[in-house]
Amino acid sequence: MVRPSAYPIALTSSPHYQQYNVIWNGNGGKVVFFQNELAYDPPSQAAWMEAPGVNGWAALKVSDRVKTFNGYGMGGYSFFNSGVDLRRERVRGEGPRQS
Repeated sequence: MVRPSAYPIALTSSPHYQQYNVIWNGNGGKVVFFQNELAYDPPSQAAWMEAPGVNGWAALKVSDRVKTFNGYGMGGYSFFNSGVDLRRERVRGEGPRQS
């Protein structure tokens, strides 16, 4: 079985603030070093929401179909220059899932 890997992924500011920057679909995969800069200028909090009640968007989303994934040295950051107060949900992670 081939396990997908990425070494490294580094993204600069995406002009698309209403979507994930990366969606990982590879089961059993790993990313070693992920750096992401989110879009600078969402016009409002209402425009920058993944779903009702979920502020912002994840820089990297691991698909719900993925059973195992490992990430090492991963980070996302933002600098909003539009003068609007924006919030993003905290990054959440869980330990290894057992299959």
